[in-house]
Amino acid sequence: MGLIHVVCKRNNEDAARIARSVVDRLGDAAEVWLDEGSSRKLNYEKTFEIEHVGEGADFILVLGGDGTLLSAARYVREKEVPILGVNLGGLGFLTEISVDELAEMLSLCLKGDYTVSRRTMLDAVVKREGDEIFALTVLNDAVITKDALARIIDIETYV
Repeated sequence: MGLIHVVCKRNNEDAARIARSVVDRLGDAAEVWLDEGSSRKLNYEKTFEIEHVGEGADFILVLGGDGTLLSAARYVREKEVPILGVNLGGLGFLTEISVDELAEMLSLCLKGDYTVSRRTMLDAVVKREGDEIFALTVLNDAVITKDALARIIDIETYV
């Protein structure tokens, strides 16, 4: 395993602490780069801008929750890089492993002993009077909420 990109939940001390532990633990086994914010916080020189997460990486380690993983997944869409999510918060539907399992899972990943579950990305587009006013690629779901003034809307869904 050559290069690992680590994405941490912003402003989360546990994520930063674990990222430092990953860097220290992997030593010469792999090259580890951290997202910009975490690199600054930890004074770590190997960094990437979040928009470039996954470029050249063998896999991505996400330290946070489902929201952090979903955010990283938006940038990885066409790059075909596996993402390993570590749950630091609540339910963790997508961030499947706990901090306690991280060392063992990293060891397995470094050996290439893992399987990849492919997920479908969704394109969510909002059109008004035929004009596209908003578009976003999402991994899990798209949520429609109402404004302060409720009104009837037409929704077309294609899969």
